[in-house]
Amino acid sequence: NRIKIKYHTTDAEIGAAITEHRDYICRETLCDEMVAVGEICCDDVREFQLGDGVVRMELTVSNE
Repeated sequence: NRIKIKYHTTDAEIGAAITEHRDYICRETLCDEMVAVGEICCDDVREFQLGDGVVRMELTVSNE
């Protein structure tokens, strides 16, 4: 199975790093789609502290 990732961060440095390394992240996680969203509002969200910033991610199984 492959996954889809939605993520949200207000930290510009984290956002830029994710954008810069998007292809690598997708290859390594078997991700079909990785999308920045304005907000994540579901029960199954993971939150990660990265330096001084935070990124929230929602992972779902891809149907493709």
